[in-house]
Amino acid sequence: MPPTEDLAVVEDERTESFSRRTTFYVNHEWEAGAKSGQGTYIRGQMYVESLEPLKRTQKWPIILIHGDYHSSQIWLTKPNGDPGWASYFVGKGFHVYLVDLPATGKSNNLTREAISNAEIKSIKASQIEREVTATERFNHIDNLRWPTALKHDKWPGTGMRGDRIFDRYCASLTSLVFSPEERQTLAQNALRSLLKVTKKAILIGEGTGATASWLAADVEPAFVAGVVAVEPPGPPFCDATVEQKGKRKFDSYTSFNPNRLKYGLSTIPLTYSPAARPESLPSEETTGWHPLDLALFVHTDTGKAMVLQYSSENMPVGFHFLKQITHQDGEMHIRKLSSLSKVRHVIFTGEASSHSAYDGSTLHFMQQAGLTVDCGFLERYKTTGNGHLMFLETNSDEVAAHIMRWIQNKAGQVDGPVPVAESEATMISTTVPSAEIIDVDQQFGRFPKRARQAAPRPSEPLLAYGNEGHLIDLTDEPQLPLDDRVNKTMHTASRADDAPGNRCQNTGTRALFKGLRALHISW
Repeated sequence: MPPTEDLAVVEDERTESFSRRTTFYVNHEWEAGAKSGQGTYIRGQMYVESLEPLKRTQKWPIILIHGDYHSSQIWLTKPNGDPGWASYFVGKGFHVYLVDLPATGKSNNLTREAISNAEIKSIKASQIEREVTATERFNHIDNLRWPTALKHDKWPGTGMRGDRIFDRYCASLTSLVFSPEERQTLAQNALRSLLKVTKKAILIGEGTGATASWLAADVEPAFVAGVVAVEPPGPPFCDATVEQKGKRKFDSYTSFNPNRLKYGLSTIPLTYSPAARPESLPSEETTGWHPLDLALFVHTDTGKAMVLQYSSENMPVGFHFLKQITHQDGEMHIRKLSSLSKVRHVIFTGEASSHSAYDGSTLHFMQQAGLTVDCGFLERYKTTGNGHLMFLETNSDEVAAHIMRWIQNKAGQVDGPVPVAESEATMISTTVPSAEIIDVDQQFGRFPKRARQAAPRPSEPLLAYGNEGHLIDLTDEPQLPLDDRVNKTMHTASRADDAPGNRCQNTGTRALFKGLRALHISW
């Protein structure tokens, strides 16, 4: 673990969870057209780390998938020196797999030919400061880049150049190689190979790692128990930003971009029913062409504009129609994502992130496409102040606890086919409900099981879900098998008896209760 002296003081001392670590590569194929035993270069391979807990107590393994400019390192150690999500989930009894997506980190499969044709893109430190780590410093109340930018307060340190935590984060970043289409294709193939090794697993992807997760689930739905999308790219079919007064402003709709996420969740094809329109040839007239039938709508509650699928005979409930965007011959359809509909999904979004301006558009699109997708907007259960990098921020264990609760209660369960009208009629309302704050035992005590079952608590603060009214209680620690305590025992035994940290070291237990004592539903 890197030294933590002179870094921001953390509230609780944390240690790594014990695990058995092995590494391997998947998707090791010779270049296309190579005869058996005559290949020159391996291409598309992906580096994998397997972290197996001392005692596995969870049903499915977790595959953690990084996004743009990142590698698997982000899951291991946070920039402030604390253990990351890999340690958290291992400590909870999950078998965890980490990947470096192709052309990233240890999955460097670049040949001379590939490098000569590569598109290389890097991110500037100034952009990270303004839009990710120090948004509260670079937004004036009269000219916000997105409405919640000033609420950001969970990044450790200043979030600016010269701060050691920020500098350490920037040092971990990588450059993007290849076009989005090439990166998505490589990631889909590599994750498909890994799923054949792990069998059924939970995919947790951040940023474009969520896109890779959906692409893998699309081709191997039987091997995916659930997809956790942590602030995925969006909004569908649109640019997320527009220049106003010299600033990049974020919104659910700025302008239609037919080539951005042209299949809604990805740039490369997904499995639709009826099938998406075929790609046009370069020589063909493409004005108004798109794989899907689309129109611009405005949400009746929020006034937010967003692009959704369109059929004149099946208008979405809860939206006002503005204009048709694509103009194509033949019958219009609201197409369903037939493969992804076999998998349960959830989107987690930080309150203070730029994604709070448009992740709702992705949620609505997924529901319209027939998916069972749940809403994980963190402020709904009193987890506030998070930005885009919630997995690296000071309360990352608290966020991970929400994800674990979803895995234990909802993963592997898919609702029956929902007609479009019904699905859209039950989309999550963005009006603020009148919810009272529920105090959950200020002394961290627990209600007796009998009392919990007997006492009606209709306004209990719960995690709301998209296609149905089912809610999940987030106020109690997950009921795990007793074997899960093995990791806790080993954690404690590894410390000196008189050490201050000799109390329970299962990271996240305190974080699960802290901040979840008094919850209310909010938008």
